[in-house]
Amino acid sequence: MGALHWLLRGPFFEITQDAGGAARRGRRVFLWDLLFYATFGLVVTSSVQIAGVLLVFGLLVIPAVAGLMASQRTGIALTVGWAFGFVASAAG
Repeated sequence: MGALHWLLRGPFFEITQDAGGAARRGRRVFLWDLLFYATFGLVVTSSVQIAGVLLVFGLLVIPAVAGLMASQRTGIALTVGWAFGFVASAAG
């Protein structure tokens, strides 16, 4: 799933940052949203079955939120989120 999301990162970022503009350019925003959330839901549900709710929340959701709270710029938010997740994993 990570590879799929990486390959489709262009449309995913486009509809996230400017859904109205993407729709005007012909991008089917609803279908791209559906694809993203369906694949994300598969990752979360399979991860919860394997590792448990607390661990998945702590390593998947919290670092992403920390990154978004630190910056609205994508690169900085990703770096902060990855660092947050790495430190949490190492500390755990």
